Amino acid sequence: MSTLTVSNISDSTTTVGTNYILSGSSRAWININASSTVTITNSFNFSSVTDEATGKFDTSLTNAMANANYAGVCGPFESNSNTSIIAVAIDTTLSTASTVMVRVNTNSAGGWDAEFNCVSLLGDLA
Repeated sequence: MSTLTVSNISDSTTTVGTNYILSGSSRAWININASSTVTITNSFNFSSVTDEATGKFDTSLTNAMANANYAGVCGPFESNSNTSIIAVAIDTTLSTASTVMVRVNTNSAGGWDAEFNCVSLLGDLA
């Protein structure tokens, strides 16, 4: 295997330090479709999703994070309903370095199996 060692990357107009790219990039992301059978629509560094209950999904990472103190960015979308989804969130009480517990809630009905549930993780890999 070859190793390329550089301190900056440039497109001839802008130069960016590689540390910024390595530290600021998403380490894992997933798009879960839960409108019928829960499936992974697309992902990077996620290996599986399990439907735990309405609006509750247990996901597994291919490569674990360094610890359970990573940051998550989450967002929902539902095109076929008037339901107001107010949050897609990571349940930090149940998540670990290798599993991410995703929760989707509405403002009136509690848990919801939304059409699109997107999660991106930021932090260090193990």
